[in-house]
This record gives sequence, C-alpha cells and structure tokens, in this order.
Amino acid sequence: MNAAATSGPRRCARPAATSRDAAGPLRALTVKELRRIGSMPFYAMNSCAGLILMVVAAGAVALFGADALLTSGVINGVQLDVRAVAALRVQVDAALPWVFGFCGAMSLTSAPAVSLETRASWLMLTAPVGAGTVLASKLLANLVLGGVAIAASAVALLAGGTGPLLVLQCVVTAAGMLTGFAAFALAIDASRPNLSWTTPAEVVKRGLPVMVGSIGGVLASFGLGFLSVTAAGALGPAASAAVNLAAPTVCALGGLAFLRAVARRGLPGPGWGE
Repeated sequence: MNAAATSGPRRCARPAATSRDAAGPLRALTVKELRRIGSMPFYAMNSCAGLILMVVAAGAVALFGADALLTSGVINGVQLDVRAVAALRVQVDAALPWVFGFCGAMSLTSAPAVSLETRASWLMLTAPVGAGTVLASKLLANLVLGGVAIAASAVALLAGGTGPLLVLQCVVTAAGMLTGFAAFALAIDASRPNLSWTTPAEVVKRGLPVMVGSIGGVLASFGLGFLSVTAAGALGPAASAAVNLAAPTVCALGGLAFLRAVARRGLPGPGWGE
C-alpha cells in the first residue's frame, strides 16, 4: 500500500523535474545572448532598428491616426484628400498590419548569432546541452526583444483607438514575420557560419544570413501586404483579415520547421565553418 501510494507522485515529479532542468540552461543561454546584444551597440542598432521603427509607427498611428498620416503627405510624399482616404478605408486597414510585419522581418538579431561565437565556438560545441537548446536560446533572445516592441506597439494602438481586431492582426503579423525569418536566418547561419571574420560588421551587416533573412522578409512583407490589399478590394475585410492572420503563421511555422531540421542534424564538430 505504501509503495503504491508513493509511486504515483514520484512518476509525476520526474517530467516536472526534467522540464525545470531543460529550462535552466535555456534561460541562462538566452540571458547570455541578450547581454551580448546589449554589449555591442552597433549590433543592437543594426539588428533592432526595425523594432524601433515599429514602436514609432505605432505611436504615430495612435497620436495622429492613419487617416491623418495619409492626408498629410508624410508617407513617401503621397497626399490624399479626406474622401480618397475614406474610400480606401478597407485597403488601408488591410495594409497596416504589414507595416509591422515589415519591421519585424528586418529585426534579426539571431541571423549572425552563431557566427559571432567565433573563437568561443568551442564552448558552444562542447556545451552539455543539445544543439536545439543552443539555437533556441539565440532565437528566444530575438523574440524577447521583439515581444517587448510588439507589446508596446499593441498598447499604443489600443490607446489610440485602433480596433481590437486590427490590433490583433498587427500583433500576429509582426510576431509571425519576426519568428519565421529570425528562425530561417538562424538556420542558415548554423548551417554555414562565418567564424573567420576580422570585424563583427562582416557578419552583422554583410553576412549571408542577415542579407537573405532581411531581404526575404521585406519582399515577403510587400508581397503578402499586396495580397491582403487585393483580397480586401475583391472579397472584403474578412478576406484580408484571414490573410493577415494566416500568412504570418505559415511563415513562422515554416521558419521554425527549417530551424528544427538544422538542429536535428546537430552542431558540427571541430573545423566547423572552415
């Protein structure tokens, strides 16, 4: 009886203990990544510029409204009258989330994260954790920074009177594009890192993962934004909302699947990247 009474709690405790054990290294590695970003101002500014623009855009929409911004001519010199803006109301609401998706897709601190290990790469290769944990910490640091910017933007939009459904679309679009392209760029960097750079700018500004991730994210944002606007004009706001919620989710899942495939192969051994 005593053995039967005590066996259940012990079995239940093992998964919880395993979960805590796995979360500890992930948390520590994520904090290490955040500290590195903070210790390299040019890295932070180059990789987080989109997040700053995201918050600025949300503040501008909250303070002045999208209609006022379009009629003022501050957006690429395009100045519309009040009637034209009112006629394009559905298309404007369809396109607005992709402003935040664009900002998220170009904010990729994870893109050069493996290459930046350089001389300390042996620590990463010999760490008593799996490749998935190492790569997840680099992605999670990117998502933590992005999450702060997205949350601040959502609060600003809601405070400015933007509808909850439109705010939800902005949040999902920003988070989905950020997650998908941060994971995609990190997977490229993990597959073929540049560990022979002479200055960090080589991988932070001109590295292949940064270029592919940023350009791919920008092109995808413009393309999907155009699709959303077209759907809004042809089928109505419900269609554009479906695009704005589904497309970023697909991007996020695709990027995570690619990163997971790279992590399953494991981190290469000595001579990696040479």
